[in-house]
Amino acid sequence: MGWRRAGTFGLLGGAGLAALVCAGFTTLAIALIARAKIGGQTGDILGATQQLAEIAVLISLLA
Repeated sequence: MGWRRAGTFGLLGGAGLAALVCAGFTTLAIALIARAKIGGQTGDILGATQQLAEIAVLISLLA
């Protein structure tokens, strides 16, 4: 683990880990939906995934 990761975890603690898990689940869910609906990912899907993952992280940090 690098010093940046250790510092980030030290500052955010469990909330940072929860935010990371939320971002991961959001990304996985969007990828599965995209595969089922349109057969894969496009640039638009990747952009939407980034935005939704960021929103999930921010909401998890507020909670």
